[in-house]
Amino acid sequence: PETQAGPLHDPTAIMFVRTTDLQPDPTRPGQLRLKTNLRAEPLILRANAGDCIAVILRNRLPINPPDLDGYDTLPLLLDDLGGTFDPFNANQLKPSKHVGLHPQLLTYNVHRSDGNNVGFNRISTAAPGGIQTYLWYAGLQLVSTSGSISFKPAEFGATNLVPSDRIKHTNKGGFGALIIEPSGSTWTVDTDPLPVPPLTGITRASATVNNATTGSFKEFVTIFQTDVNLRYKSGDAVKSISDDDDPEDSAQKGVNYRAEPLWFRIGYLPQTPFNITRDQNFFDVLSNNKVGGDPVTPIFTAAPNQATRFRSLNPGGHARNNVFTLHGHIWEEEPWTTNSGFNIGTNPLSEWKGAQYGNGATSHDNFLLKNGAGGKVGVQGDFLYRTFQSFQFDGGIWGIFRVNP
Repeated sequence: PETQAGPLHDPTAIMFVRTTDLQPDPTRPGQLRLKTNLRAEPLILRANAGDCIAVILRNRLPINPPDLDGYDTLPLLLDDLGGTFDPFNANQLKPSKHVGLHPQLLTYNVHRSDGNNVGFNRISTAAPGGIQTYLWYAGLQLVSTSGSISFKPAEFGATNLVPSDRIKHTNKGGFGALIIEPSGSTWTVDTDPLPVPPLTGITRASATVNNATTGSFKEFVTIFQTDVNLRYKSGDAVKSISDDDDPEDSAQKGVNYRAEPLWFRIGYLPQTPFNITRDQNFFDVLSNNKVGGDPVTPIFTAAPNQATRFRSLNPGGHARNNVFTLHGHIWEEEPWTTNSGFNIGTNPLSEWKGAQYGNGATSHDNFLLKNGAGGKVGVQGDFLYRTFQSFQFDGGIWGIFRVNP
């Protein structure tokens, strides 16, 4: 067939969720499900600079987590004894039944709160049915020349929560984000349209942060995914894009568990050869008229000139870097008010950017839009955010930043 029906999905996905976000599943006695008023999205936590953070991680995975073969490919590094090139691939790996969360930048005791099992350190992952407690500090531990220890709060902004299984858990969505806000902040999360209008659901990817020193700002979290194994409604695995001859471009893409592949919007299979797809008309591929409504990828909304911060994250996946772009807006490349990087804000010594390269596995960036949403004159309308890379853009890494009164 020329096309296959959606929804594009992964029936073997793994998610980290808050315990309070779960409710009993009426269709499966003894099982839990996500509350109906919540968006299915990666775990997004927030804390203030200087906070001591305790995360209690419970593992509800089965002893043998389910897995299905797909078209995600590992780098071609191994030969077998017979000389056949690289017989080892991602389908031969099984997802770990142990789970862990490794924080970036924060201060913690690596012997108990690293989220990985390394060397002779204590086991800090949770087995099925098990629990781990992590203790993290949102700041720096400083040691003076005399040996005295002090602690300094640090507003790190966007940080990744990287899974202990760096291959199969990122592939299945088992990761998260931790945003370290300015000291003394409070926040309220927003609502977001659900797939069945006019219903809305709570999304923690979009929030309003209030702070007496920095003032109020909108905050949007985008987590790029580059190694997803999706399936059609039929259950068939989605193939990689045609002429994909590099493992770094294999598999499917997404933002916050959602994807809008260009090939899917136009209506052809991703493996269709380029000598055929090059004749397709892409002029309105991003238009709502193409599919009869908004894309399923995150739509972030702010008022004209409203202070806005984008948090761009990538907890893992392929080594191919992306380039985050947001049309019609600019930001400072180094938004740190001091050279030490303790506080995020205006930095007159930083150059301005309209795109940021290097969005790859474990990258984390903070984009404070100059003059707020819509730029200096508060232009209203829809602005495209996307990756600049062709395979990933075609694979679905894009969405809308909507500036409304």
